Amino acid sequence: MTKIILLKRKQVMKIQEGIDKKRQFNNYKKAMFPKKSIVSEIHDRYKLAKKHEKEIVKKEKDFEKHMRSYKPKKTLNKVRKTSLAKLKRTADALCGALVRSRGVCEAKGYGKFKCSEQIQWCHIFSRRYQKLRWLPQNAIPMCKPHHVYFTYNPNEWTMFMLKNYNETYQWLYKEKEKIVKIDKGFMENTIISLQAL
Repeated sequence: MTKIILLKRKQVMKIQEGIDKKRQFNNYKKAMFPKKSIVSEIHDRYKLAKKHEKEIVKKEKDFEKHMRSYKPKKTLNKVRKTSLAKLKRTADALCGALVRSRGVCEAKGYGKFKCSEQIQWCHIFSRRYQKLRWLPQNAIPMCKPHHVYFTYNPNEWTMFMLKNYNETYQWLYKEKEKIVKIDKGFMENTIISLQAL
């Protein structure tokens, strides 16, 4: 019986020791990490707001300093230059209109084709020869069926040209071998000569 009582007392003492330890820990916690009062919390928020305000003011000052040192580019007397591609498109439009104004297919009656009303700008030598591309001598008005036929039958085209435009064909053949730099000056001169026609 006494043993049982002793055991129970030991258990009670252990439980009490655990409770005491918990109390000590809670007291320690309260001492080390006290709950912030509402006043101290408001004070902390006020400090944080002041800090942010100082950062914003600093950024504004930096921006103003940058804007004072910034010098915009002068664009008052600047004249926009026309690009080479735009000049080429203008020359294409002028030469195409000039050729179509002739109004009749040059291959009319050739082959089994009926000429359509749509007249196209046909080149004796391909458009890839930039020097000859806008020459009126290298341009022939032709209907769509004949233009397509001669595009896919180059031998027929050569025979047709030698029969009907021998001198022009020979002259263009020599001219296409000459190397010319296609720059803005060349294109401007080409456009002026096309406008004069």
